[in-house]
Amino acid sequence: MQEGVTIDPGATDEFDLGFLSVLNRASDYGEIVRNAIASLHPPDVSTDQMPASTVWRLHLTATASYLASIQCLRTRHSSLGGYILVRGMLEAWAHLD
Repeated sequence: MQEGVTIDPGATDEFDLGFLSVLNRASDYGEIVRNAIASLHPPDVSTDQMPASTVWRLHLTATASYLASIQCLRTRHSSLGGYILVRGMLEAWAHLD
C-alpha cells in the first residue's frame, strides 16, 4: 500500500454491500432466463435435430457462462475469471446472431 494513502473501511463495506445486491439481482435474472430457455425447447424436437437443438444448446451454454461469471465476481480472487467467461458468452451470442 502506498504511504499516505488511506482507505475508509466504511466506504469499502458500503461498496461491497451495494455490489452484492447487484450481483444477487443479476444472478436472479440469469436463473429466470435459464428456466425460460429450458422450458422453450420444443418437446417434439429431439436433442440432435438441427438447427433448433444447436440454438437451444448455445443459449443454455451462454446462460451458464453468464451465471458462472456472476459467481466469479463475488470474490476478488476469482473476479478475473468472470471476464474469461463473459467472452465465451459473447462468442455464443455472436454465433447465434
